[in-house]
Amino acid sequence: DKFVIGIDRSLARLERNKRFRDGPGKGETKGGAGSSNLVLLRGTCVDLWRSVWEEGWEVAEHYLLYPNPYPKESDLRKRWHGSPGFPLLFALG
Repeated sequence: DKFVIGIDRSLARLERNKRFRDGPGKGETKGGAGSSNLVLLRGTCVDLWRSVWEEGWEVAEHYLLYPNPYPKESDLRKRWHGSPGFPLLFALG
């Protein structure tokens, strides 16, 4: 089994998830969303990537499941591929 971290900046979106809002069910860890190997966090990916890199965690896979809400070229730094923290994703493997 793999440990999965779901991260979202929006507390409103996270609170729509019953497990995040109400806490774990029987046999689940705090923050779980139906499974003991899943944790949902409020935050930013860059902060998570930096922490994971600093702690030396081994990362098997990455998934960025978020549409690009900033189609303007002037907002490049708000896009994943234009973010200053994006190289951290590659540093994690």
